[in-house]
Amino acid sequence: MPAEQQEYDVAVYGATVAGIAAAIAAARAGCRTLLIERGDHFGGMTASGLGSIDTLRDNAFGGIFHEFLQRVREHYFHTYGKESEQYRLTYGGFFMEPGVAEDVLNDMIQSENALHTRKRLELAAVIKDQQAVVGSTYTDRDTGEIVRFSHPVAIDGTYEGDFAAAAGVAYRVGREGRREYDERYAGVIYHDWRYHRQEILPQSTGEPGENIQANCFRLTLSADPAKRLPIAKPATYTEFYRHYQGLLDDFQRGRVRFLREILWLNPLANRKYCVNGHIEALTSPDLAGYSAAWAEGGWAARDALFQHYKDYTLGLLHFLQTDPSVPRIPREEASCFGLPPDEYSHEGHFPWQLYVRQGRRIIGEYVITEHDSSPPPGRDRPHIHKDAIAVYEHSFDSHACGTRGEPGAVIEANDGFELIEGVIWFRYMNRLRAPNRPATIPYRAMVPEKVDGLLVAGGLSASSVAFSAIRMEPAWMAAGQAAGVAAAQAVSKGTSVRRVDVRQLQRTLAAQGQVLAYFKDLALDDRDFASLQLRAVEEDWPSYDVSELRTFL
Repeated sequence: MPAEQQEYDVAVYGATVAGIAAAIAAARAGCRTLLIERGDHFGGMTASGLGSIDTLRDNAFGGIFHEFLQRVREHYFHTYGKESEQYRLTYGGFFMEPGVAEDVLNDMIQSENALHTRKRLELAAVIKDQQAVVGSTYTDRDTGEIVRFSHPVAIDGTYEGDFAAAAGVAYRVGREGRREYDERYAGVIYHDWRYHRQEILPQSTGEPGENIQANCFRLTLSADPAKRLPIAKPATYTEFYRHYQGLLDDFQRGRVRFLREILWLNPLANRKYCVNGHIEALTSPDLAGYSAAWAEGGWAARDALFQHYKDYTLGLLHFLQTDPSVPRIPREEASCFGLPPDEYSHEGHFPWQLYVRQGRRIIGEYVITEHDSSPPPGRDRPHIHKDAIAVYEHSFDSHACGTRGEPGAVIEANDGFELIEGVIWFRYMNRLRAPNRPATIPYRAMVPEKVDGLLVAGGLSASSVAFSAIRMEPAWMAAGQAAGVAAAQAVSKGTSVRRVDVRQLQRTLAAQGQVLAYFKDLALDDRDFASLQLRAVEEDWPSYDVSELRTFL
C-alpha cells in the first residue's frame, strides 16, 4: 500500500509519562505535535500498576507532574469526598488506581488541541539527513500499512531507547565497571543494605556486568472477597517451580515469615494493592537475567519475554496461595488476594506494561555518574549543573541483577545473612545523609553525542549507578517536560536542539513550576519560586536551605 505522509513540528515516540509530558509541553508551546505509541494504552507504568509514585519529597517535582497529582486528587475528592478512605489513600495524589491514572493522563492529552495521537504504530525506521533526524516511518500493527511522518524534532519517550537506537545513537545497556567513572557502587556488587550495616562487601569485584537490574510486573491485586478474581495456575508452572522452592528454605530458616517480605504491598483505594518485587527478598516478583535481552530485543523477542514474566508472576502467586509446603500464615495472607475485575479489562485483568527499570542509556553530550548526586566536601548538596532542566532525588536503587540458584548470585555476609548480587538500596531514615542526594539533570544528558534533531527523555545519558536513582516516573516526567519545551524552542527559532538557548529554556521551565534545584523549604507555590530556581542555578547554591538565597533577590 502507498505510504501516508504527514508533517509535524515535533514527534514523540513512546507514550510513557516522559513521552506524554514532552508531547503536552510541546503542544502547549504551539507546536503541531504527534504522540505515537506502539501499544494500546497511554501512560506506561503510571497507568499500568505503578500505583505509588516513587518520590521521597513532595516538593521535588512541579510542572506537569504536579498538575497530574492535582488531577488525581480532584478525581478522588469529587468521586468519594474529602473525608473518604479512598481520598485518604491517595496520600496527596501520590497513590492511585491504575485505571484512574490512565483516565487522568488521557484527559490531559485530549485537552491539548495541538496534540495529535496515534496508537498501535511500531517504529520501522528513522529518517535522517546526514546526522540529523528529519522523519520516521511506522508499521500500522492492524493494517500493515507503512506510515511516514516528517518532523524537525523527535523525542524518544520509550523506556528502552528504541527511537534513539534506530537513529544510530550510541548507547549502553550493561553495568559499567567501578574504574570507568571511579564510582563506588558500580559493577558487580554485594551491598549489605541492612540499616545497621549499609556497606559494600569485599566480595564485590566492581567489574563490569552484563546483567542489569530485574524487571517485574507491578501487579494490581484486589483484597475484596466479593470482587477479587481467582489467580489461575499458568500452563508453564512446573518450569518455574524451582524458582519458588527457594522460598521454602527462607521460611524454614526464618528469613521470611510474612507475605510482605516477598511482595512489596502498598494499599490503594477500593481495597486494592499495588505490588512490587521486594528489594530485600532473594525470591520475589523480580526476575533477573532477562532485562538486557528485553532492552535490545525486537518485539517478537519482547512478546515472548512478556509472557515469560507473566507466567512466572502468576505462578509465584499460585505457589504462595496453594502449595502445602508454604507455612500457614503467608499462605493465608496470599489467599486474601485476587485479580481486580475493574482493572486491565481487555488484558485479562493483568497489567499491559512490563516494569522496565532500565533499558538502553544513550551516550549524550554529558554522562551523569554517581558523583553528580554525591556532595563534595564542604557542601550539603552536589554541584548544580549550569544547564539544569530537572531534578532527581531518589537514592541509588537497584533491584537484583543475579538470579538465585546461579553460581555467585547469592553470598553470605560475615554473620551468615544472605545477599543477592546487584542490589543497591538505602533506607530513608535520614534522606539528606544518604550517599547521594537531590541533584540536577543537565540538558546535555538528553542530547545525543552525535545525532541531531533528537532528544531522549527516557533512556537519557547516565551510568548504570546514576540511572538507578534517575529511573523514577517523576524524574522522567520532568525530563519529558523539559524536552518538549526545548523542542518547541528549537522549532520556533529554526535552530537545532543542540543549540537552544538553555537559559531561556530554564526561564520557561521555572515559570511553568519546574524544579531546577531542590530546596527542602521551598514550596511549589512560593511567589518567588521561579526567581529562586534561576538564582540557585546561576549561583550553584551549596545548600538545600532557601532562606539565605532569598537575600540575593
